[in-house]
Amino acid sequence: MRIGGSSFSLHSLPPIALAFGAEDGGLERLAAEGFCIAVPTRKTVYGRDEALALPSILGLDFLREQKMALYAKPSENTAYLEK
Repeated sequence: MRIGGSSFSLHSLPPIALAFGAEDGGLERLAAEGFCIAVPTRKTVYGRDEALALPSILGLDFLREQKMALYAKPSENTAYLEK
């Protein structure tokens, strides 16, 4: 797969547990399945560094399945998930 001019291979992850900070200071825990990670296929140090500099991508399928919303205001370096 290609993203931003770099090539990646996808690797499936086993079921994982995610923890998010809650507004009350506690943790919101969530069990999730079907996650994949994209691993750069370039072999040179420059190529790997270039590929790893790309931002992470959180898929809409995850947000739909978990009934979550992603709010972002990049100009203020703010982003949060809401259930």
